[in-house]
Amino acid sequence: MLRIRLLIQKSWLALILWLLLRLAPIPAAAGETPRYFFYYDPDSPQINLASLKEAMDDLLAGSQQDILFQPFAHFPDFDRNVTARQPAFLLLPPWYLDLRGAFLDLKPLLRPLREGKSAYDKLLLARQEQDNKKRIPAPRSLATTLMGPRSSVRAKTWLLFDALNLDLDRLNIVFVPKGTDALFALTLGQVDLALVAATTYDFLAQRTPSLVKGVKILKRSKPVPLPILCYAETKVSKEEAKRFAALFLQRRASGPYRRLMEMLHFDGWEKAH
Repeated sequence: MLRIRLLIQKSWLALILWLLLRLAPIPAAAGETPRYFFYYDPDSPQINLASLKEAMDDLLAGSQQDILFQPFAHFPDFDRNVTARQPAFLLLPPWYLDLRGAFLDLKPLLRPLREGKSAYDKLLLARQEQDNKKRIPAPRSLATTLMGPRSSVRAKTWLLFDALNLDLDRLNIVFVPKGTDALFALTLGQVDLALVAATTYDFLAQRTPSLVKGVKILKRSKPVPLPILCYAETKVSKEEAKRFAALFLQRRASGPYRRLMEMLHFDGWEKAH
């Protein structure tokens, strides 16, 4: 009788243990729900995003942080994924930080440097046959990357230059995903003007001199801030943000870091204020 009672007790204990195991939350496996790191920079001369992702993944692999890097070429895809996935880290244009920063609880972390500066110039380009001493008659068209909400692009175009003899209200502004697209559109005669980052122009001039042979620079803009690396305060602790920043602040002469920096055309980083 005692033996039967002990067997029953053991059966009940086994059943309770089984139920506890079934009802207890199962911890997520490593890498199951990674935090996202999104990149969007329409003015970067880097157009091979697959190679860029490979280089960034190599850098992140040694960080012991579960972070999934995703670069974007098209703004609608980037903006939609930011809203849906709310990434932990972003490398993005400052105008997008102004647009979505409060919604995503973003905090600036690092600023990249290019030739020791955290800003770059844009070039207003035309084909050689146009005369930059005379007012360009309307209607005219200008190809450019996004510089913020479309309603403010005209105002921002004005602010980039000390003097700009263009009637922007009568100018047809054509938005393109990358600065390279704006330059191609200009050389093919699809638009009359192009607003292109100087880095993109110089990069293409070195790679394919024939492409810019028939193009001239009308004006050079005031400095434009480079993209800024941010983190989401609701998803990342300050300590985690510091560890992430250390990946970029520790300069390396070779390996994934150097390859990544060459692709981004950066030569250093500084802490964002």
